[in-house]
Amino acid sequence: MINHITYHALLKEQGTTENVTIELNPDELPVADSTNELLKQLMERYSSKAGKGYGVFEEDTDSYPAVAILTDYIEEIDSFYQITERFMNVLKTESESQVFAKGGKVVFINYTDNEKEYFLVAILSEKIGLLAKDWNLTQDEFLNFENLRFAGRISLTDWQDPERSEDCRYISFLKGQGEIAGYFKKFLGCNDVLIPKKETQALIDYLEKFAVEQELSLEARTQLRNRADIHLTGLLESEDVFILQTFANVIWADAPQDLIDSFESNGRDNGYEISDGFIPYKRSLRSLRVYSHKTKHWSLSFDVDAYTNGDIEVDVENGSITITNVPIELLQPFSSED
Repeated sequence: MINHITYHALLKEQGTTENVTIELNPDELPVADSTNELLKQLMERYSSKAGKGYGVFEEDTDSYPAVAILTDYIEEIDSFYQITERFMNVLKTESESQVFAKGGKVVFINYTDNEKEYFLVAILSEKIGLLAKDWNLTQDEFLNFENLRFAGRISLTDWQDPERSEDCRYISFLKGQGEIAGYFKKFLGCNDVLIPKKETQALIDYLEKFAVEQELSLEARTQLRNRADIHLTGLLESEDVFILQTFANVIWADAPQDLIDSFESNGRDNGYEISDGFIPYKRSLRSLRVYSHKTKHWSLSFDVDAYTNGDIEVDVENGSITITNVPIELLQPFSSED
């Protein structure tokens, strides 16, 4: 449900930092079918895009004014329209430092979804399109949702929750690439410090949940884990960073968006979405190649090579696992039993 919505214009030519200006909408937009459709299309595109960053507000509120602006809104010192004007001035200043940043329509939406309140900002470019109506063709400009590059969302509910966990990252944004993405992150006042161990473990957990969702056989699940292990180990050895889109293209090539959507869903459900930009944590990767389970009376752990080379045989229908080539030391205690 939309509480407030408006958009303004950032006028800036790519390739220069001169003559950056803003044009302000005279007022908020009324909540109507058109604005609801705008939010719907924005969120569908935003949710489907890989390459997000997650974080919290920077502590230096003088250098990063987003906290002060939103605090004034929450405390009803400024109206929604007034804070969007303040945000536009910040965005203008930040874009003036980036030669390759482009202008566009800057959409601001305060909305509620599943009992949580959000503040969303996105920069949309326009494209020329043809409209066929009344047996005529007319040319017009349309908002380009497909080319969404700059967008961020702040969970006002999570941010204000005094009991939120240390893991709660209430800001999400499209990371993009290089300094261009950095200027938008600074505009949001977001600190996206990454913890490789936690990011890697969440990645592996969500991969296992994806395998369950896909109802993969043990052999198919093993192949999936192997592909993930090879890719992530390669990143670790070359000190390259994890990119979800690339990861999905490599390990689930036939339908990479299915894996991306699953990871996004699991992240929302667990309160910890996976961010691009971390180098995989070596020790956590070991679990990709190991199956283990423990009960009160026994524990079993084996890596995927044991299954591949036949040391471990799995009979799912009969609920049994057979271990061959067992070392004599393990068998010896049973050989003298009556």
